[in-house]
Order: sequence, then C-alpha cells, then structure tokens
Amino acid sequence: MLVIVRERAVSTGGDVEGKARKLSSITGQSLYMPHSPILMSRKAAVALHPGAMYRLGTAELNGHLGLSRRPREGVKWLKRSVEHATEEFPHAFHELARIHEEGIENIVFVDYEYTVELLASAAELGYAPSAFKLGEIYEYGRLGCPQDQALSIHFYVSLFNLQMMCMN
Repeated sequence: MLVIVRERAVSTGGDVEGKARKLSSITGQSLYMPHSPILMSRKAAVALHPGAMYRLGTAELNGHLGLSRRPREGVKWLKRSVEHATEEFPHAFHELARIHEEGIENIVFVDYEYTVELLASAAELGYAPSAFKLGEIYEYGRLGCPQDQALSIHFYVSLFNLQMMCMN
C-alpha cells in the first residue's frame, strides 16, 4: 500500500509524507517509513538476495514486520530463497523442510521424503541445525527413514566439524 501511495504522490507531484500522514490518520497505522525493514527486504528479495527472500518468507508466514499472516506468499518466498541458496544463506531449506514435515492446510501437504531432501541440501551447505535434525532422523528412524547408525553418525560428525570450524 505504501508503494502505491508513494507512486501516486510522486506522479501527481504531491507531498509523499503528507499523503502518508493523511492515510495514517484514516487507517490508524503508520504508512511512511522511508527505511522500513519490509521495504528494504522486498527490494533485496526482488534483486534475488536469498537472505532477504528468507526473511520476507518467514515474515509472511508468521505475520512479522507489520505484515498480515499470508502463508501461501511466505512459502512462495521460501521456495525462491531455496533456488538461490548459498553457504551463507541456507536457512530457507531448513524452514521449508519444517513446513513440509508439519504441513499447512490447503497450502503445503506433509511430505517426509521431500523434508529429508531439503534437510540434506541444507546440511551440504553447512547448516548445523539441519545436520543435527538428520542425525536424529536416522538415529531414531523418524519421518519414514530406516534406523541407520552409519548415516546418523555421519550427520553428527558433520555437525561436530561445523561447530569446530566456527570455533576457529
């Protein structure tokens, strides 16, 4: 809504702050924040920054940053973040895996196989929480995976190695 207000004000030569104040008094919400986190996140997300896409996705999922809760949009941004994930920003894999483990009614169905794939991708990128979760999955035989001591140890050792790298 802010972008529309801003564009109209600029295109008509009007005062952006004045129009935003007027709308604020009508809606009771502050609309003009030139450096608001949501505007900055959207701008970076559109520029394909995986961290911004992840942040925008989680904000849409949970209704943070002043956004209304829109899970469908949140999942969309998380999927985009997964497509552009890097070692620095593997978080979307883990979050999307959590969503597919639990499911969201009429939006995301429960899919344990895909959950394990997403966790493995995050672990390959060096995301410690995913390595730990995979260690547990194979240790106890959860999410339809067989108990596999070798795989469990593999993921726990990779977790240990990740933690050792962080300490150095």
